[in-house]
Amino acid sequence: PSIEWRIEVDRQQAALYGVDVSSAGLVVQLVTNGVKVGEYRPDDAEDSVDIRVRFPRADRGITAIDELRISTEQGMVPLSNFVRMTPAPGVDSLKRVDGRPVELIRANVREGIMADSMVVEIERWLGSQSFDSAIEIRFRGANEEQADSMAFVSAAFLLALAIMFILLVSQFNNFYQSSLILLAVVMSTAGVLLGLLVLSSPFSALLTGLGWWRWQALW
Repeated sequence: PSIEWRIEVDRQQAALYGVDVSSAGLVVQLVTNGVKVGEYRPDDAEDSVDIRVRFPRADRGITAIDELRISTEQGMVPLSNFVRMTPAPGVDSLKRVDGRPVELIRANVREGIMADSMVVEIERWLGSQSFDSAIEIRFRGANEEQADSMAFVSAAFLLALAIMFILLVSQFNNFYQSSLILLAVVMSTAGVLLGLLVLSSPFSALLTGLGWWRWQALW
């Protein structure tokens, strides 16, 4: 459960200072999302970007509201004289996919760390946990795209071998020689993987697969 902070304005007290609710709301926006003062559309963008004015990061936050002052006919008056913040239970929405409740957990990896290694580490940690059997954990995003790329490269690899074998048989009219040449192609793939391992280079299903296919086409 989350907590949201609600801002309550004492209208009678605010009227004594000649302040309305909208003016108090504008001041509060300076320490939250900012006050929209205009729009700007860059030359290389289709949508416009909001121009907002707000306090520096160090002066923003929940506690900053207690220090805000608003301009009135009587001078600068603390906003806390007629505005107070009260915590309340946050309202959340339940997401469902195919009738099953789903909770999304998003994260980015730090610079210099590969996402694959972190996925393996998280999967190892999940294997040591005792979650409810009804909970299904699935990695989406980049991990899912990589799995699709691996499936595509694997299918393309088998198809390429089949086309090569047909061309070799039609060229040499000999199954033995064609199989021998095709075996050299397969062994070259093992050499590529070995080279990546020696150089500690990451394996990209799409880029490495296309590079292998281009090399085989030239060969």
